[in-house]
Amino acid sequence: MGSNAAASTVRQNSTTGAQPPKANTKGRRFSLLFRADDLPRPLSQPDNRSSHMRFLCGCLDYWPACFMSALALAGALTSFLVLKTSEDKSADNTFYQHAGDRATVLVWELQRVLGDLQIVTAYMAVSYDWREDYFREKFKNLTAGILERSPGTQGLTWVPMVSDPAERAMLEEQQARQLNLPSTPAQSRITSSGQSVRCIYYKDAAGANLCSPPTPVGGPWSVGGPGVPHAFFPVLFLEPVEDPSGLRSSNAAAIMYDLSSNAARNASISKAILQGSASATSRLLLVQETATQYGLIVFVPVFQSLPCSPAPSAPVCRTLAGLTDAVFRISDLVIKSQQGLAQASADIRGEQYLLDLGAALGADGHVGARVFHSDSDCASLGNYSAAWGVDELYASINSSASAPNVRARLAMELPAICRYAQAQPEVSGVVARSGRQTYSFSGVQADGAFLVNSFMVADRRWLFIGHSTALSYRASLATAAPGAILAVGVLLAAVFFVGLATFIYKRRAMAALNVDLVREQLLTSRLLHNIFPHELVPRVVAGEKLIAQQYESASIIFSDIVGFTTFSSHVEPSDVVMTLNIMYDIFDDICTRTGVYKVETIGDGYMIAAGCPNVSPDSVVRAAETALLMRDAIPRVRSEIALQVAGISKSEYATQWAGSLNVRIGINTGPVFAGVAGKRNPRFHLFGDTVNTASRMESNGLPGQIQLSAATREALEAAAPGRYVMTERGDVDIKGKGLMTLHWLTGRIGTCLFPFASASSSSFSRLPCPSPTPAPRGRASGSAHTPSRGGSGPGPPTPLAAPPNRGGG
Repeated sequence: MGSNAAASTVRQNSTTGAQPPKANTKGRRFSLLFRADDLPRPLSQPDNRSSHMRFLCGCLDYWPACFMSALALAGALTSFLVLKTSEDKSADNTFYQHAGDRATVLVWELQRVLGDLQIVTAYMAVSYDWREDYFREKFKNLTAGILERSPGTQGLTWVPMVSDPAERAMLEEQQARQLNLPSTPAQSRITSSGQSVRCIYYKDAAGANLCSPPTPVGGPWSVGGPGVPHAFFPVLFLEPVEDPSGLRSSNAAAIMYDLSSNAARNASISKAILQGSASATSRLLLVQETATQYGLIVFVPVFQSLPCSPAPSAPVCRTLAGLTDAVFRISDLVIKSQQGLAQASADIRGEQYLLDLGAALGADGHVGARVFHSDSDCASLGNYSAAWGVDELYASINSSASAPNVRARLAMELPAICRYAQAQPEVSGVVARSGRQTYSFSGVQADGAFLVNSFMVADRRWLFIGHSTALSYRASLATAAPGAILAVGVLLAAVFFVGLATFIYKRRAMAALNVDLVREQLLTSRLLHNIFPHELVPRVVAGEKLIAQQYESASIIFSDIVGFTTFSSHVEPSDVVMTLNIMYDIFDDICTRTGVYKVETIGDGYMIAAGCPNVSPDSVVRAAETALLMRDAIPRVRSEIALQVAGISKSEYATQWAGSLNVRIGINTGPVFAGVAGKRNPRFHLFGDTVNTASRMESNGLPGQIQLSAATREALEAAAPGRYVMTERGDVDIKGKGLMTLHWLTGRIGTCLFPFASASSSSFSRLPCPSPTPAPRGRASGSAHTPSRGGSGPGPPTPLAAPPNRGGG
């Protein structure tokens, strides 16, 4: 199927691409086929032969053309039949391509959402403070972006394992509700061999169990702890709690609900813990859904490094802390994954079905129901649900995946597909050896064409079927070419010339297409290097699914143009863009100069990272130098805007704003998480409290000033003692952080650390090194107390309007 898709792509590109100019072939049509000396030469004597004889001699001279002409009538019917068969095969390949694309993008979407769940799991594995009240907001911020790009994800959840009565009471008090238990908990406990769940994976260097004999820690994993009937798995954090669109019901009722109280969920939880990896449930009717749509839950165990026992000298063990889980709506997953595909007619789209083959593990390593494995399977597939335990997940022909018409259609199609697979040795061999691997095959039968794709979702096997009834797509893709060839078959000479000319033209077009392809590849490479850090581009191109890293110390810079929103309403859009380009060109040169990474621009906001992704011991110094250069480049920005943006002079307000243009800059230093996130329009993103605090430093700053957090101030003093002039602003109430002691960075003592290599290296290479600027308030901090030693740089320009009261000290 892959080769057919690739061929289709080449055909499409060669058809729709730019056409080379047509050469003037009038008068030299035959030169495409014959050399000049092959053409008839004039005779030295008059040719007295009859016209019939001259025609016969011409055919002898050009016998290939004459021979092809003689075969025209005989080959006309053959050509018609061959072309018709080729068209049918091409139509079949088109259907296979569309069905295969839908299966592929569904697998990609599932891999992406499961990858997002692994990100949440990794985060929780290092979050030892999840019991604190403030952690709910951290969990909400972590999952916000994931939920925004995953409409099929109905919720992301943190589920701790609770086996201690005191911890259970603490969580109930914290959540202001009691643990929601089933009416008969003894019937729904997780069962095991009696070994403690917390000690399943704990082995010393010699392989001995560190917890042997097992110490009972409660409930289903052992005989039972004192006062604890069994271990619980309550929902502690669940996002989103409320659906902003109002289309779904509130999830608030699920908080403190014991997920192990349901048999289906219980089995998946047990399996996830015992195998130490993700486990998916069978189809579920979600709380918010009707009986026509299904969902599923994927559980991933979270292990933390904790002491194996309360003893002071106890070794550190890989301890089960709880579970992360994601709740999915299957219909949304299917629809979301296909949104980016090209639209096709209903005949080509056909019907789509998604089935759950289960998670049963055979002795040979095969996972799921063994459909299509042998001839004996085919007859029983008519009753696939009862005989094989196969569940319907999605059907394009009915909003209810288990509707009677869906069951009836599958009862006919599955046995037919099975018989086809058994008739093809190469297909039956691949299916029989599938194990946990993906397999796919396609074919044509009397009742239509089909494509089957079976793949793994966590520990379960799913089956995607694309089916077209009665080969109706062939008629919709049929052309008049076979009839036309039959009508003009007698003109084989012309067909021969046109065919050869077309062949040569396609060869030339393909060569031109290759040149365009190389050019586009170079353009794509440059674009990727502009979007992602250079170090990550090879990993992105290689298709690496998860690119993420933690940086222990990075300095994040945010800048914002004061009054830009009001300014943009007084000028033309072109003037707004030109103004931003002038400023960002200068800021980009500064980033190159100081070796920091420009993360992104959002409107008039500019975000920079120092120490990420390029780790350097002097990242905080680079951040300080960058901020000082940006601040002192503002006069240059004003003059460039006045010279280049002519539209500003049409507005008195815009002219005044441009003359006193200024920025607010904020810096914070600390650990950050970074990685490439997003399937469409992916970006290199930074996450963590350090980023949020840096944004607060900017938004709570003053025009023309560089505001530092205490962490940045301390790091700067440690990295370059006595070099920078910093003034304490005082305690400021920061949203989400409380009172923070903030500082102004006003300048440096000494020369620039990052001068330009030459005066011609940049249009803005003559920017001066920054000088200390008087702070608006506060007292000096650090070892540099007087700004006079570094020069008397310009003070902050007066803004157009007084800044809002941000609670500054």
